[in-house]
Amino acid sequence: MKLTYETLDVNGIREAAAQTHSFWGGERTLEEHTQRTFDALAWLGRDLRYVGLRDERGALLASLKCYAVALQTPRGIARTLGIGAVFVPETERGKGYGQAVVQAAMDEARALGFDAALLYSDIPPRFYARLGFVEFPALDWSAQVTALPDSVPLRTRTTTADDFDTLSAWYHADAVAADIFPVRSSTRWRFGKWFNGAGDELILNDGERDVGYVNLRSTPQGLRVFEWAAPGVEPERVWATMRRLAEMEGQPHVCGWLRFDRRETWMAVTPRPNAIPMVAPLKDTLAVTANMKAFFGEMDHF
Repeated sequence: MKLTYETLDVNGIREAAAQTHSFWGGERTLEEHTQRTFDALAWLGRDLRYVGLRDERGALLASLKCYAVALQTPRGIARTLGIGAVFVPETERGKGYGQAVVQAAMDEARALGFDAALLYSDIPPRFYARLGFVEFPALDWSAQVTALPDSVPLRTRTTTADDFDTLSAWYHADAVAADIFPVRSSTRWRFGKWFNGAGDELILNDGERDVGYVNLRSTPQGLRVFEWAAPGVEPERVWATMRRLAEMEGQPHVCGWLRFDRRETWMAVTPRPNAIPMVAPLKDTLAVTANMKAFFGEMDHF
């Protein structure tokens, strides 16, 4: 059977959205799920496109989203293909179409000079390991509010439109503790917040100076911490700030994704069954190994 790999047009995107709705639609209607796809395309423009694999009859056998991403690596910034929403209709599974569409996207990116590929696996990672992807830890943490440190909290204030450059500087200065981490533009930052339902940042203030930020939002599961960065500040003071904010919200629990260097004894830590970060090199000059320290925050998930 001859298969064709192509960039999907508007009708193809609607077709793919109809296929993926039952899996990723959540409580959204098909119309809302489809509109969310077009909203994402509007957010990112040329940095996002939908591709698919069709048979000779024109049937859509598999689809995925291709994102333009930048990763900081030990060898510098790597031009990276982000792969999201890999989907094969139930009637076509087990025939190799999922692997074929991912491989086609990787081959295309390699030919265009990309250095690496990044995805977040929602299925057993061994499927993607066959294609050269290396799995990095995916852990969740949670805690009773009363378990968090009760030291001197920092003050907080809301962000303004003028704060992005400072937020970006804090994020990148903090992320260098990792060997691999996403480099964010302002557009990518805003998109990540919208796509993952994050809140707006609160600036952390220590007396006369701003020292970092925290992004969190109240949810039915508790106060969700999407991320924080405060280079040079004692973590206990940041955790104490989150405790104070949770208490102000009346939240008994605090939770989030666990970063590799942020594990505390008072946390309950569990493996995350989905959104497992995986990276594959597309050039021989880029080495990716499981023992590297990798930071992929919740706002980087796509």
